[in-house]
Amino acid sequence: MRVLPPAPIRIDKPFDAVTCRIYGNNWGYAPNAATPPVDVAANFADTDGAQFRVPLAQVHWEEWFLCHRRLSPDEIKRVAHGGAFKGFTVRNGHNQEDRRIFLAADFDKAHWREDAGAFLETCRAMNVLAALERSRSGNGGHIWLFFEQAIPAAFAALPFSKRLAPRLGVR
Repeated sequence: MRVLPPAPIRIDKPFDAVTCRIYGNNWGYAPNAATPPVDVAANFADTDGAQFRVPLAQVHWEEWFLCHRRLSPDEIKRVAHGGAFKGFTVRNGHNQEDRRIFLAADFDKAHWREDAGAFLETCRAMNVLAALERSRSGNGGHIWLFFEQAIPAAFAALPFSKRLAPRLGVR
């Protein structure tokens, strides 16, 4: 899985390290076979556009932690005149069971405001906290729900789909 910024982030000066905060998915001292530890890497491009990745961590914590990695001498030479941050790569993040920790609903087209409003009203009626985010284009929105713990994916949207289908019609 890749986590990408909307556009590569230009870095005008040389750099020699990467520091970021990562939230983990399991405890390393008690491995959980259903939740394998993930590997996280930062992706960069040098001034010539050649891409490279900097391995940051194999995640062994279920909490926020500070990750700091110094670039290798070769990588430091590659970014001596700057470069670009291209995003993160997350590997091994496949659970044995399909689970969700959040639900994102995307609304666009002509009736997006009405549909998003119906979704939010349904959330309120179900006593579910939801947040509406306007899309970058301004022509739609996203509603985010975060669960306190992972739930089976098959159940994540089921209560909403049963209550929303009659309200939204077929659009």
